[in-house]
Amino acid sequence: MHNLLALLSGVVAMFAALPYIRDVLHHKTKPNTVTWFTWSLLNLITAIAALSGHAYQTAIFAFATGACTTAVTLLSLRNGFRKYTPFDIVCQVLAVASIIAWRLTSQPALAVVFTIIASFLASLPTIRHAWKSPSEETWQFFAIDGSSGLLASLSVQTVSFLSLAFPLYIVFDDALIAFTIISRRRRLNHPIPLAQDK
Repeated sequence: MHNLLALLSGVVAMFAALPYIRDVLHHKTKPNTVTWFTWSLLNLITAIAALSGHAYQTAIFAFATGACTTAVTLLSLRNGFRKYTPFDIVCQVLAVASIIAWRLTSQPALAVVFTIIASFLASLPTIRHAWKSPSEETWQFFAIDGSSGLLASLSVQTVSFLSLAFPLYIVFDDALIAFTIISRRRRLNHPIPLAQDK
């Protein structure tokens, strides 16, 4: 049952990319290259760390998610948002610094800690983009991908930080981005009228 859930989480993670890729190709969504490139790198690191720590269910999920983020990264090179702001540069530098810190420790659990830190830092440009231009992001990807993280969490046989931390973080991060997109779209489409002076 656990292995089935792990495989299902991988399938759902792969499926999550479809609406995002569709919107990118139709020029409805403009992915932030900084975020997606860093996510791709970190997903690969997480998968390798999970494998080395025998957290196979998490590894399946991380590899599947990494395949999706890599596909979007490649699309973003032509159809994405590639203007680097000082904010983007700071997030990218901090993310890379977290990766270097992991390499210096060579511990799978610390690898996951640094990966989560770097991943969240990498998410900040996309969260900012979702706040400023919510119509240029696809909330369905983050909702479906968050569901795959939940399935990956349920698939874990041996409960440990190494096996649970990354999938649960993905649930949180995806929920935050999806909520930002949806709430900002509603607010911009239906702005709250200013109170009239009497």
